[in-house]
Amino acid sequence: MDIAALKTAGIRLVSIDEHIHVVQGLGRGRSPFSNSILVLDKRKALIDTGCGASIIEKLLELVCFDLVMNTHSHPDHTGGNWIVRERSGARIVVPEDEQDSIGSTEKLGVRMMGAHLGEIWKRDYLPITGYRDFTPDGVYGDGAEFDLGAIKLVAVHTPGHTRDHYCFFEPASGTMIGGDIDLSPFGPWYGNAESDIEAFKDSVRRLQSMPIVTYISGHAKPVHEPYLGRRLQAYLAVFDERRDDILALIPREDWITLEELVHASPIYHWDYHSHIDWFLCNGETHMIGKHLYELVRQGAVIQSPDGFAYRRT
Repeated sequence: MDIAALKTAGIRLVSIDEHIHVVQGLGRGRSPFSNSILVLDKRKALIDTGCGASIIEKLLELVCFDLVMNTHSHPDHTGGNWIVRERSGARIVVPEDEQDSIGSTEKLGVRMMGAHLGEIWKRDYLPITGYRDFTPDGVYGDGAEFDLGAIKLVAVHTPGHTRDHYCFFEPASGTMIGGDIDLSPFGPWYGNAESDIEAFKDSVRRLQSMPIVTYISGHAKPVHEPYLGRRLQAYLAVFDERRDDILALIPREDWITLEELVHASPIYHWDYHSHIDWFLCNGETHMIGKHLYELVRQGAVIQSPDGFAYRRT
């Protein structure tokens, strides 16, 4: 495949090597879109399809894909799967962990946002991503290997962001495709009910232990050594920074509710009083709540029907 032809078609690419290329998504790959990863080898693969419908359509016109792989269930990473299904013979494989919901608008809405907010999410958010229902062809789990020719990708289960989050490692070159462990300045996102702080930390530590040379994010620019180690550590440190910011808001002589903490917005720094964004609010509620649970479990904070208070020693 001639990379020049892709660029002439208006597809913005960053080439990691002769086989692996980052396709920049709409909005510079920021949510509600993501970057996609194009692998051009004996078998041609696309990792995540959230780069935008117009880009997916151009790719399908120019590349005959054998395989599409999703890193996890979020629609900003799966939004183009239905287009692949309709216009290509490519096989779509998804994580085994949540295979029943990843291709279903109804199930995904309840899973990600709950029954009530899920209806609003399906109406207002999903159409932006381009997501529609699709049927996967197969599933994969931790350690699964994908032989594409010179490129051989190994699935690395990295839960925390979602239960079904995976990265893909190419051992020969030390390239890691990191999905939504995105190393962005915002830091980790764990705003779904199923998100888990400790699992997320363990996943980042797993990446730290691996011989990664080049790291490709779903939403940010690739990172290379010698900078990667520092970026992973800084990303991991955000968990503790947010915990400390939340702890600083908890009174020593009074109680504060979860709702009051959310309106203080220590994570998004959003003015919910002036403009309520239900999706941000829901994510921030889950993230603050997970830190509060951790602080209560550790004994730093006490909880009562009145809310939360700093435990005095």
